[in-house]
Amino acid sequence: MKLQNTSYGLIFTILATALLFCFFLNISFGSVSIPLSEIIAILFGSGSDQSWNVIVFEYRLPKAIVAILAGS
Repeated sequence: MKLQNTSYGLIFTILATALLFCFFLNISFGSVSIPLSEIIAILFGSGSDQSWNVIVFEYRLPKAIVAILAGS
């Protein structure tokens, strides 16, 4: 089956955007509520709360990366 009139670049861009959205969504959900803006700050090295840094880097980030690798 051949896709007609569909750009593969557009499909790839949409899927990559959905992957990034799900990645950040996966990191933001958990038993401790961390706002998405704070998660982005933590990932860029300017997080204010040390306990949130530990939660994101020690638990949620590895879980999200493994989920992406397992899904791919």
